[in-house]
Amino acid sequence: MSDAEITESDIRDLKRSWGDKWRQHTAGKVEAVEKGNLLLAKMNGEGWELRVHENLGWHFNVSNGNLYVHESSSGRSSCLMSDGEYAGAGTGLGLWTTNDYYEDPNEAVAKQVEVATAVVARLVTAVEQAKAIVKEVK
Repeated sequence: MSDAEITESDIRDLKRSWGDKWRQHTAGKVEAVEKGNLLLAKMNGEGWELRVHENLGWHFNVSNGNLYVHESSSGRSSCLMSDGEYAGAGTGLGLWTTNDYYEDPNEAVAKQVEVATAVVARLVTAVEQAKAIVKEVK
């Protein structure tokens, strides 16, 4: 079962143990799944997947490889690039190179890659300069 599915068994168990809280909890998850699916439908290219999770409320993002697109409450999107593990779960290295929000989530992804590319180019230049200094010292 993926995080974005609610099974009949889940519903029975929650109804039995939570009562009214179950309805609020389930409604929050259903809303996150619905909003997540709308975001997922906007994404260009193949391989995007929806992730729905609970952390003091229901949240969602779509991911593809090491890119994670989040949507704000205003419906604008931002993109996180990591070193391959989902950084929001406390693992991996989150490489926030821009925190701008865009109407089109694909624009958020493109800007994330553009800014990350520029940062990497500056880092490569810095490393090359440091290597030259090390050669001079030897």
